[in-house]
Amino acid sequence: MNRDGSEFMLEEYKQIVAAFFDLSKQKSEMFRFYLILVTIPITLIAAILGLEKTPLISLFDLPMLVSFVLLAIAVAGLIMTAVVVDIRFECILYAKTVNLVRRFFMDRSKDGELQNYLLLPDGDDVPKHYEQPWTIKGRKWKWAQGVGSTFLQVLLMGLLNATYFGLAVTNLSQAWVCIDQALTFGLVSWLLFFALHVLGYRYFAKKKDEQWKVKKSSTDQMAAE
Repeated sequence: MNRDGSEFMLEEYKQIVAAFFDLSKQKSEMFRFYLILVTIPITLIAAILGLEKTPLISLFDLPMLVSFVLLAIAVAGLIMTAVVVDIRFECILYAKTVNLVRRFFMDRSKDGELQNYLLLPDGDDVPKHYEQPWTIKGRKWKWAQGVGSTFLQVLLMGLLNATYFGLAVTNLSQAWVCIDQALTFGLVSWLLFFALHVLGYRYFAKKKDEQWKVKKSSTDQMAAE
């Protein structure tokens, strides 16, 4: 039995790293599946154009079937956005765990010599759950390229889902109101549905960051993942 726990921590490191990459792969596959899903309405509209042999179809005069498909895919897209974010949160949990295991070996190294060879963080204060591509210091803000891919994915999924949702509401509401009011309903629906994605992600990610109790802070300010 290894009394100092080195073998246990080493095995923990191997298992968590493998789980991290597996979850990252699942996240990529889920996002790829989502991109396939959102092409269904386009394919459906193209099929209707071919069957009815009409040269053009108005986005605000879609068949009832297409409107319901748009509505269903928008809701399904919202659910898939939540799944993608949840998988990323699990990845962050594993990343924090790996950072702590790395810190364990660093603290046990002779005279801290291992620290000279480590590039990744050694504390569970990073990475943060709320990932966004900019940093704000005082009144200045900076766009950090290559950072915050989760936020950008949520942004893209929110735009597509909200567009489908707004079109569906616009077309369906024309059965009860005039076109001008239907357009207003569609625009408001687009804004609310888009805000649900972005603000929902920000709320839950910030909440997780606030609730996280740091065990070991990184010995430097590097925020690599």
